[in-house]
Amino acid sequence: MFGGEGVYWIRNKSLSNKFIDVCNNPYVHSGDRGSMPIGLLSTRLTRPQLWLAEQVQDGESYIFRNYDTDSVLDIQSGSFTGGTPIVVQPYKFAGEDASSQHWRVVWVSDDNKIPYYRITNQKAGTVLDQTRNTRNGANFSVESSNFCGGQHQLWSFERATFPAMYWLVNLSSQRCLQYSPNSGDTTTMDVQTRFPSRNQLWYLESLVDYDGYYRIRHVGSEDRVLDLSGKDNTSILTWAVHRRSNQRWKITDIDMNGVVSIACGKNDTVLYAKPDREGVYCPRGTTDAYTFNSRYQWCFIPCPIPSLFWTVVQCRGSGKFVAQSGGSITASNGARGETDYTVQWRFVTGRNPYFTINNRRTGNSLYNPSGSSLAADNNPSSDKYYWSLDAGGEDYSITNLSTSNVIAWNNGNIQALSGGATDTNRQWFINASLQSVPSFTLINGRTSMALAYVPNVASGSVVMDGAFNSYRCHWIFQQVGTDTNDRPIYVIINKLSDNVLDHQGGVGIEALNNDPNDPHHQWRLVPCHKRYFAFVNVSTGKYLYDDGTVPNAGDAVYAMTDEDRRCCWTLVSHRDSVYDTIALDSDITVPYRKSHHIVKKAPKKPPKGKGNAKAQPSHIPDNPRIT
Repeated sequence: MFGGEGVYWIRNKSLSNKFIDVCNNPYVHSGDRGSMPIGLLSTRLTRPQLWLAEQVQDGESYIFRNYDTDSVLDIQSGSFTGGTPIVVQPYKFAGEDASSQHWRVVWVSDDNKIPYYRITNQKAGTVLDQTRNTRNGANFSVESSNFCGGQHQLWSFERATFPAMYWLVNLSSQRCLQYSPNSGDTTTMDVQTRFPSRNQLWYLESLVDYDGYYRIRHVGSEDRVLDLSGKDNTSILTWAVHRRSNQRWKITDIDMNGVVSIACGKNDTVLYAKPDREGVYCPRGTTDAYTFNSRYQWCFIPCPIPSLFWTVVQCRGSGKFVAQSGGSITASNGARGETDYTVQWRFVTGRNPYFTINNRRTGNSLYNPSGSSLAADNNPSSDKYYWSLDAGGEDYSITNLSTSNVIAWNNGNIQALSGGATDTNRQWFINASLQSVPSFTLINGRTSMALAYVPNVASGSVVMDGAFNSYRCHWIFQQVGTDTNDRPIYVIINKLSDNVLDHQGGVGIEALNNDPNDPHHQWRLVPCHKRYFAFVNVSTGKYLYDDGTVPNAGDAVYAMTDEDRRCCWTLVSHRDSVYDTIALDSDITVPYRKSHHIVKKAPKKPPKGKGNAKAQPSHIPDNPRIT
């Protein structure tokens, strides 16, 4: 199902074994996925079949960015002619303007509980059409055509999620369970590699038919799983998958610190680490186990893998964000609105298990040219562009493959320093930048128009507009305190700019800066009659209103009555062209829920689950965006 921003495989209904693919760059065709890739580091993973859906600031359209090439879906030459090939091209930022790189996803029908959509180009009005044509060097060309409703124009979205990967560390030996494809079937133990080797990484697969049991699958050799030898019931192997009990494992908590025992489904044989005379450990199984003995105890240490989507990278010590300004890497206090992409980065698996780190604004890759300097360009040609991640709790250290320097906050700068991740200024939150903060359109009860921000002006920065989905018309409420009567006080932040609503000098309404401390920038919400709220400026005591000219603030008097309503506003959390979804998902409305509500405005809804659902992370697990 399409759930808004995220990372997807996109499958055609008429060719259900085909996925949109960049088979012959820049031409788009559909290709076979082959054997299902289990993990992000899988050798089976066809990266050009992964697509990032990124919402455009009109709030209704998306670009589809290829995970591998970083280019986006486009109609060749922007043509309106049916049968024109679909290609991938570098993204050309167009704001809200119609673009051949902007697409709308519209639900059409369900089949066997799978929702199917048409993908319509915002500029040409044509749709993605799966053909069986051989064009431009590959089969199954994807083209642009007028919509006719055929299965070849219907698409399903499969969210790209991958399981967590773990090191299995024995508590007594501090050695990791590992398997090397060159060692036959033998499983061994060794110290944990500093940079994650796939030989030491494992997946856990829950077995539906055997409650409480798991299959422990090797990351580097996905067809093999942890196996208790059927010959001696002692040796621990890595064997081809079958369904017998010696490949089923039960994991039992021993204490609250993540220490577990691991017992095989065959004879309850317990996994342990056995030392030889030279102190070399090897994994073995026994039915005579003492789980209080640390030889029989294990920890699952997660391998750090960030979101597939765009992320923000924030220092634990300073709270600063990594940003790109020109070719330089700088420290930022955070994004200035939803379309400030200077602080957003994508971790791309380029040389498993290492990453390139690409900036959303420029497409450039972060690198450590020499010493402590950091830079970014579009020529990732050496180890200086590759980074490893080491996790400690919610934090990561980010280490350069060439220099072994770690990214650090140091004396007001973002640098690459030697010495390891020794303090919080070298530790980073990496959080998906999906739109997780609720925003609202403020619609006036008299004019039915929405309060909107106008960018790049010195005055007249707030007007009324009917583009309800546009980021210009969406506002985020952030509580900054309470008044003497313990009523909450908010700043009202524009989603596009990060500027705050301001009764400037008590004269007019503006949104020219993002200072939350000026009382002219602070507002109280006052429940009106029926479904409405009024907004009272903390400094002036005036009420925000719209009388059909320009928004301003003044005395309420009759303006809050049902006959006038110029000071009355409805908070709408989302609106699209088919229906409204009104979500009571913010603590803004909590104090008033008992006596007031936010109204549902539309007479109908689509079938359940077919709308633009609130974006969910496209990987496991992501923390909410830090604001």
